[in-house]
Amino acid sequence: MQTTSMARVIVALCAGAFGCRTEFVTPVTVGRVTVDPVEISISLGDALQFSAAVFDEYDASLQGVAVAWSSDRPSVVAVEPDGSARALRAGSARVRASFNGVSGAARVTVLSSPDCSPSRTKGQDKGEDKDRREDADDNDDDDDDDDDDGDDPDDRVACDR
Repeated sequence: MQTTSMARVIVALCAGAFGCRTEFVTPVTVGRVTVDPVEISISLGDALQFSAAVFDEYDASLQGVAVAWSSDRPSVVAVEPDGSARALRAGSARVRASFNGVSGAARVTVLSSPDCSPSRTKGQDKGEDKDRREDADDNDDDDDDDDDDGDDPDDRVACDR
C-alpha cells in the first residue's frame, strides 16, 4: 500500500524584526520501509538496536522520518519507540517499523541459550528438519498465531544437547 505524506510542514513565521519565512511542501508517496537487521537470532536476555529507512515511490530515501516500532509477539521480543529491543523468552517474533501505513519487518529468533538452534530439535534427522522448515515457509504468509502455544513452528525453539 502506498500513501501520500507531506515531506515538510508549511511554516510561516512572522516575528517582529525577524520577518516571515515560508517553506514549501512537496507531497510524496511512501513506497517502502526497510528494517535492519532483517533477520537475526539472539539469546534470551540479549538487547539489540533496529534501524529503519523510509523510501518514496522513486526509491529515494526520506530523511528525518520517525517510524513507529512494534512487535507481533511482545512476550518474546519487546521493542521500544526508538527501535531498541530485548529478548524476553524463547521463540520467534516479527519487529515492524511503520510510517503512514507502510511497514517493513525483521524476523527475530530468540534462543534459550547459545547452544540452542531454532532449526533442529533433539532427535530429528536432517530430512525431517528440512521438511519442517519447508512447511513453515509455506505457511509463513504472516499468520496471526500469536498465542505462543507451540502449534506454530515459530513457537518452537529447542536445544541439541
